[in-house]
Amino acid sequence: MSRRSAYVCGPLPELPSEHQITMRILYAAIADVFKEVAGVRAFVSHEHFDPVAHANDKSSEIHVAKQDQICNETYLVVVVAKAPFSGHDIEVEMARQSGIPAIIVGEREELRAQEIFRLRHSNPAVVDVIPYDSLDDLRQKLRAKIRFMFTFPGAMA
Repeated sequence: MSRRSAYVCGPLPELPSEHQITMRILYAAIADVFKEVAGVRAFVSHEHFDPVAHANDKSSEIHVAKQDQICNETYLVVVVAKAPFSGHDIEVEMARQSGIPAIIVGEREELRAQEIFRLRHSNPAVVDVIPYDSLDDLRQKLRAKIRFMFTFPGAMA
């Protein structure tokens, strides 16, 4: 596979501040699993477009940069589902328009309580929802998913 990477996104500024650190750790852990298995660390949206660090950036500039990253540098979009679930419809739609699959990952109990069905069933880019019970469980499931993708490259499209 090329040097393209996965793209990881999910809520951050809309979360209470005490949860933001935990989510940053989760996003970094997901990115690191991609580095371990695929050889290229996933692109984590908040590491590049952090709303606090980039408070002065125009939203139109950020949108164009995200679109370029997803449409030209990405082979998979990973959406982290966490209440409040913002959906990340824009990123998933960009993926769909570029023929890039998307998966949703979330804590098992969190997924049961959320309304991810609209995104899951309304956008054909979403090819899988991966529930997990712990960070180690998520890492294990992502490793298996990434290996599957590289073994059967067309299977997720």
